[in-house]
Amino acid sequence: MLASKDAGHPIPKDPLSVTTTTSAVAAAVSTKKFNVIGSSSSSGCQTTSTSSAANNKICDSSAKTKLEEPKMSSEQKTMEFIFKCLLSGGVAGMCAKSAVAPLDRIKILLQAHSIHYKHLGVFSGLKGIVEKEKFIALYKGNGAQMVRIFPYAATQFTSFEIYRKLFGEKSHIGKFFAGSAAGVTAVALTYPLDTIRARLAFQVHGEHIYTGIYSCASHIFTKEGGVRALYRGFIPTVCGMVPYAGLSFYCFEYFKFICMKYFPGELLLLLN
Repeated sequence: MLASKDAGHPIPKDPLSVTTTTSAVAAAVSTKKFNVIGSSSSSGCQTTSTSSAANNKICDSSAKTKLEEPKMSSEQKTMEFIFKCLLSGGVAGMCAKSAVAPLDRIKILLQAHSIHYKHLGVFSGLKGIVEKEKFIALYKGNGAQMVRIFPYAATQFTSFEIYRKLFGEKSHIGKFFAGSAAGVTAVALTYPLDTIRARLAFQVHGEHIYTGIYSCASHIFTKEGGVRALYRGFIPTVCGMVPYAGLSFYCFEYFKFICMKYFPGELLLLLN
C-alpha cells in the first residue's frame, strides 16, 4: 500500500477495491438524498394538512356567520314585494302617460267636440294646439295625470299580484278575473283625479275656468254635487275596464309564458 498525502488514509492498489469503495460512497449519497426527500415530503404533507385544517376552520366560521345573520320573515318579504310592485308600477305608468300626453289631450278635445278643434284631425289638431297655445299646451292636464297615474299604476300592478294568488296563478280564467279586479280597484281609487285631469285638458287658452288641480276639485265638489260629481261617468268606465284590464293582464302573462318556454335565449339577450 502507498502512503497518501493525508496521513491515515491509505490508497488501495487493487482497482476492484477502488470500484467497491466508489459504489459504497454513491449508495450512501443516494440514501442521504432519499432521507432528505422523505423528510421534506412528510413536512409538505404536514403543511398541507395544516392548511386544509385552517381552511376548514374558515369555512366553519363563515357558515356560522351565515347562520347567525337574521332571516327575513314571510311578512317582511311580502311587504318588500308589495313595495317593489308599487314603486315599479308607479314609475312605469308615469313614463308611459307622459310619452302619450299630447295624444291624450287631442283625444279629449275631439271627443268633447271642442269648437276650436272639432274640424281638425289628430295631427292637424296637434299642430293647431302648438300654434294657438304654445308647445307646453300639449301637456295641459299632465300634472293631474301624474298625480293620478302613480297610485293608479302602482295599485293596479300590486293588486293584480294579490288577486292572482286568490283566483289561482295557473288558471286562465283566474288570470283574467285577477286583471279585471285589479283594473276596477285602481279606477275606483283614482277616478276623481281622472275627472279633474279631463276638465283641465279640455280648457283652451283664454277660456280658463280652473287654475289648477285644487281649483278644479273644489269647484266640482262644491258646485256640481259633491263626491258623486267627481265620480260622474264611473259606471261606463268600469264596464270598459273589466274586459280591457282582464285581457291586458291575461295576454301579458300568457305571452310571457310562451316566450320563457320557447325563446329563453332571446329573452336573456334582450335583458342583457
